[in-house]
Amino acid sequence: MSKLAILDFSFPDSETRTKDFAFLQKVFHLKVQYENEVYTALADENAVTIGLMNTSKLEEAAQEGYKAKVVPNFSVKADDFDTTIETAVQNGGKVLMPKTTIEGTGYFAIVQTPSGVSLELVEEKE
Repeated sequence: MSKLAILDFSFPDSETRTKDFAFLQKVFHLKVQYENEVYTALADENAVTIGLMNTSKLEEAAQEGYKAKVVPNFSVKADDFDTTIETAVQNGGKVLMPKTTIEGTGYFAIVQTPSGVSLELVEEKE
């Protein structure tokens, strides 16, 4: 069974991402779990994670498919990644970002539900 993993927010630029990063860190007292120029993961003491992604730094192909405003993406660890993407499309979803490698971690893709909610699928390397 797939399970909720992370609540991600996607930002169109570094400035917007930095402002919300400082806000969330101060308001919710979150600790930085991981950070680079594209992605920051913040976590609380219960390991609830909020991620902040700068979509302007993504690969060109990914940017073309996913032009983000400041939007939340519910991140789900998919049991069978490729099948989950196919099932999403067959049931009225739309692929906003195709399967993309996260170096050293695994893969992710972003699909949109029929009503327009962004859903990030993640697959970690075994």
